[in-house]
Amino acid sequence: MKRIALWFVACLALAACSKDYYAYPADELGATKKSFEVSAEAGGISVHFYANSAGTAFTDASWLHVENPSFDGDGTLSVLYDTNDGIPRHSHLLLETPTRRDTVTIYQKGAVDEKFEFSSRQMLVYNRDAGQDIVVPATVTVPIEKVNVLPVFPGYEWVSDIVLTATGLHFKTEENWDSGTRRGSIFLSFVDGWGNTQEHRLTIIQAPHDDIIGTPVSAEQLREAATTEGYDIPEGSYFEGYIVSTSEFGNAGDSPVEDWSGNGVIDYERNDRTVYIESLDGKYGFKMITVNEADNVFVRDQKVGLLLYGAAVFRTASAPVCYTIEGVTSSMLLYSSEASTEMPAKRMSIADLKDDDIYTGVTLVDCEIPMRKGPLTPINEGYGTLCSYNFISKFPMLLRDKEGGSLQMWTNMKCSWRRDGKPMPAGSGDVRGVIVSEQWPGDIGKYQIRPMTREDIALSESFDDNFSGLISEFRYVTSTNPEHLAGAIVATQGNGELTHTYTGYTYRGKRMYNFSPSYFYLGPCGSKRKGEYVNGVGIFLEDGSEYIPWAVGDEGKQNTDGKGWIATECRLSWSNKYWWDSGNNRGYSWLFRCSTAGITSDRASVQFAMYNNSQKLGSPRYWKISYSTTSQDPTETDQWTEIGQFTVNDVMIWANRYDWCVLGTQVYDFPLPLDALGKDMLCIALTPRNNKAGKIAQNGYDSGTIANNSGYNTMDYFAIRYNK
Repeated sequence: MKRIALWFVACLALAACSKDYYAYPADELGATKKSFEVSAEAGGISVHFYANSAGTAFTDASWLHVENPSFDGDGTLSVLYDTNDGIPRHSHLLLETPTRRDTVTIYQKGAVDEKFEFSSRQMLVYNRDAGQDIVVPATVTVPIEKVNVLPVFPGYEWVSDIVLTATGLHFKTEENWDSGTRRGSIFLSFVDGWGNTQEHRLTIIQAPHDDIIGTPVSAEQLREAATTEGYDIPEGSYFEGYIVSTSEFGNAGDSPVEDWSGNGVIDYERNDRTVYIESLDGKYGFKMITVNEADNVFVRDQKVGLLLYGAAVFRTASAPVCYTIEGVTSSMLLYSSEASTEMPAKRMSIADLKDDDIYTGVTLVDCEIPMRKGPLTPINEGYGTLCSYNFISKFPMLLRDKEGGSLQMWTNMKCSWRRDGKPMPAGSGDVRGVIVSEQWPGDIGKYQIRPMTREDIALSESFDDNFSGLISEFRYVTSTNPEHLAGAIVATQGNGELTHTYTGYTYRGKRMYNFSPSYFYLGPCGSKRKGEYVNGVGIFLEDGSEYIPWAVGDEGKQNTDGKGWIATECRLSWSNKYWWDSGNNRGYSWLFRCSTAGITSDRASVQFAMYNNSQKLGSPRYWKISYSTTSQDPTETDQWTEIGQFTVNDVMIWANRYDWCVLGTQVYDFPLPLDALGKDMLCIALTPRNNKAGKIAQNGYDSGTIANNSGYNTMDYFAIRYNK
């Protein structure tokens, strides 16, 4: 039992005399928890409290019931609550003794949400509608009598007969005899069932007397006028389109890193000021940058009209040409309405994308995320926002489709759902977002997509529900030393082996036994979440069970510093540091071998994830991927066919922070020629195509050479897929 002993002592000491001490016991009464949030269904809570005298607990709420309300000292009250079929509510439980009182507040959710939503925050009305009943559709579940309506129209009241119903706000306007528009607002507020005041504002803009609000400008006209320095949009320019983005979840704007040498300088507010708008026919799109965050009042999927005077339209200097409207303010918004069925629904495959689709809303069909492990952003959080550093603003994840196309999917570091503990979906489906063309240190392709919400990535959770099948996949390392390739590790699904062609290096007496720490913990991560590891790494086996890479009792070795890392001994990433055969002036290779016998398909492909992780740099920069169905030796070049080239960047190390560095692995995708299928043996080699490497210098992207026994390259994933 807890006791608080407080003694109030009054003491007066005089040189010639002394007085007695008097002690009074303190009153004590207090609940250990002052508020509870409970569900709409009936239930109960336990309220623990301390007291040193007799008292009573009571409530005047008919839906709360206190069992055994009398007490005589410390105790626990059992409080029951009824089902709430209405809107959320709250009430108080009072604990009282002859000298003290304490209050506990109970908030109960409701079966009916307290909604007060306009279909538009801004409405344009015309003179021709003066005197008629105008309705702004709304969803109102709040009792009408609770809502306070306050019209504010500067000059004089030109709006009358304001009536709120459950389906909308009704009003009438007087005719506008002026040559310009006028505007005012109707403020609505109410106190919800939890005692919070909710406020809504509807802005009404009335057209001039002639009902001409501006000169319509088309998307084509804005694009033609755009310059690299910016073209000031003339007064009266009126543009209509559909909003295809939202900044609410943190994944709208591109926020480039401005300082790589210090702790990083990133304008994260740029996301909150970014909105994408497409023309009414969906053909062209623009990125709009508002003056400040408060000016971004735009809502996804709404049709809007804008007076763009005061803004400027820009175009990029190089292809693909992208168009941006900067200087947008909320006062430019004339109207916004709910999206209708007329809004273009652009559904396409990745190969169908073209430059005109940039900054428009697109749904990419029949897609998958091929790397089946880790979160959407498998990075070292020690250099990111979750650990209070700012060396990166966004991170890519590969997306591919049934037709063989692939592109990168951007996820901002401030995105609320990027690393929330949930595994990536393993199946296929559609991905909705805004098509962009943004910069990145490595090979990133011409186009990328920005999903606005987690729900935009509408892929099946199950790999069984997928257009692709696996011939071979490596997600972690189990056994080593199979029969066919010396020192190889074996596939974790399907058939195949993986080895390295440099034979002079072993670790603990084994080939292919050099591993790296990896950053595949699903999260949440961050400096406040050190040592959390309960959500695993997102690897699920064929029987549906989760793969746990660490031994029982070793869980505490993971994510100890909040960076999202998994220890080296878990073998989720494998490395090698010998890449250049200087005697023969050629590179060593990652070598994969499998069988494709019995496989027929119209599509086949290879995916892998890789990064350079040498603190001293010196890892291969430029690579090629080749295949052979007749040779297991990549040096027999006449029997190998190159199918693609790629670059691999260095991950950031505290001592080496350059603008080409990344914070995690990058995923690659290459089509595999169909003559590689139906073969007893297929070999694939990943090989440096020259001796260039990074160098410790500000302009050292490829000014160094490969350093054996130093220049690590790490691989996190490898797979060969085909369309089922």
